[in-house]
Amino acid sequence: MAEALPLVTIVVLNYNGEKMLPRFFPSVLQIRYPNKEFLVLDGGSKDRSLEYLSRFATVRVIDQGTIPGAGHAMNLAIHEAKSNLILFLANDMQPDPDILSFLVPPMVSDKNVAICAPKILSVLSNGGPSDTIDHVGLALDRFGFPKPIGLGEHDCGQYDHLRTTWFVGNEALFQKEAFEKVSGVDETYTVMAEDIDFCWRVKLLGYKILLEPRAIVYHNDPLEHETTTKRFGRRRIRYYAERNVQRMLVKNYSTMTLVRLVPAYAGLFFSQAAFFLAARRLDLFTADFRALVNNIAGFRQIWKQHMQVQQMRTISDDIILSSMNPKSYKFEILRVLMKSVRKR
Repeated sequence: MAEALPLVTIVVLNYNGEKMLPRFFPSVLQIRYPNKEFLVLDGGSKDRSLEYLSRFATVRVIDQGTIPGAGHAMNLAIHEAKSNLILFLANDMQPDPDILSFLVPPMVSDKNVAICAPKILSVLSNGGPSDTIDHVGLALDRFGFPKPIGLGEHDCGQYDHLRTTWFVGNEALFQKEAFEKVSGVDETYTVMAEDIDFCWRVKLLGYKILLEPRAIVYHNDPLEHETTTKRFGRRRIRYYAERNVQRMLVKNYSTMTLVRLVPAYAGLFFSQAAFFLAARRLDLFTADFRALVNNIAGFRQIWKQHMQVQQMRTISDDIILSSMNPKSYKFEILRVLMKSVRKR
């Protein structure tokens, strides 16, 4: 039976996970699947993460050094993996033991499936699993702004059917061959939107991205945000978020689509800038314009990437746009933020 199942490399991305690993890593080792290997990519942790991981003889640990961001770690893990199927998890995630029993079959039966992702549920404040949905896939508007599906809802099976999704986070089962065909994750993104950009290029090559809700991962999302904020700072995160979305749009849309969408995106950008000024968040206002200036300065390289993506694509923008929300999700977020500002 074990020989009939494909080898799966289970990869955990870790940075300063000394407090999280003892809580979550044992559940990774308890995944019930007979043909697997374990790999941890450490991003230059300054705590005792590596000391903790050294006690597990079946786990291969690679210290990638101080290069920040998930992109480099994922690309390195794909290179190091002995399998064609790679399950990525973060160090603050608790997978259900049977996760691979649900994620593997769709990818084995259809070679055109590049990614199969689980349902993500939240973790309670005491560290236990909950039935609150973090997301069951993610939607995208045509300006590159995401929206998690089912966020905050009580999980009562309302999303429990295998289906396609626009994009997923890094916690999913990836096909190595497809990963390499799209040239991996763009490491220049460092943090924010690298998962959207990657999935966009996967779609442009005609691959499928599936959501299998019977596979479950419990995620300590607040803890992840805290760790990311400590590492990069709020203003820097805002800078990367805006910079990377702009790069992603230029890279992945055709020239004609860009001509049509750039004016609308500019309106969104300046509306957001006005909001930050009204809210007296000069740090976020400055971060957005720094992102714009950075992309203008590096436009030649971004356009080179654009040309490379356009040459390899097999799916038209008409198909891509038909799967996106024509209205921006960013307005929903700004409305919520404006209400909170007015209450103060």
